[in-house]
Amino acid sequence: MKQELTKFQLAAIGAVALAYNELDVTVDALLFVVAGSANYGRESISDTNTKIATIAKGLAHLDLEPDDKKQINEALGVFREFTIYRDVVNHVRIMNLTGMVELSPKSRKTKSVAPFSDKALNIFYDHLIALEKELSSAAMLIKGISTLKSLASNDPSKGLYEEGKRVCSFQFRGYGTRRQTLPPLPRFPSESELRELKMRWQEAQQAEIMAWLSVWVGPRSSPGSGEA
Repeated sequence: MKQELTKFQLAAIGAVALAYNELDVTVDALLFVVAGSANYGRESISDTNTKIATIAKGLAHLDLEPDDKKQINEALGVFREFTIYRDVVNHVRIMNLTGMVELSPKSRKTKSVAPFSDKALNIFYDHLIALEKELSSAAMLIKGISTLKSLASNDPSKGLYEEGKRVCSFQFRGYGTRRQTLPPLPRFPSESELRELKMRWQEAQQAEIMAWLSVWVGPRSSPGSGEA
């Protein structure tokens, strides 16, 4: 493997895997604060779609600015997309990474970065990190709002929490804006495309083996080659 892939590709694959894991933990933290604030169950949820749906349901009951709710829901939609890409990276094979079997031209943009190159993977990594920061600040914002709501109107620390809420809101919106300015995310193939590539590679391998066998066996089985 080390002979067929560059050290940069290997490093980028590892970085993507770790960055996604951190993002997933952040989404769990967001689920926890939303569930706690909205009095939903806090049981562990492993399915991505269920996790996102639970957060979205909880957000509807929170005292958040409409634009903030919209941004969080859009960020969660990006997380769902990134989960698909992460699964593709997890299931990729060396033949895809080395370009031994290419995607069909119709499925790629002519000027897009080659999928699974270290450049493409590092762009994906940057998007993962940016999304993690955005959703982490969203969790802090919701926690701050929840804490404020629980304070008495004459609580002396209320002003401090109000300022904390303002800072969290500013950071959350800023991280979202910054993520939007990143280079466009490269198109990664779907898992069905990877299966198609595998079939094409297997067919090519089979044809190569059959061609080799026909050359090797042919002279020995030709008519008249037996004894008189």
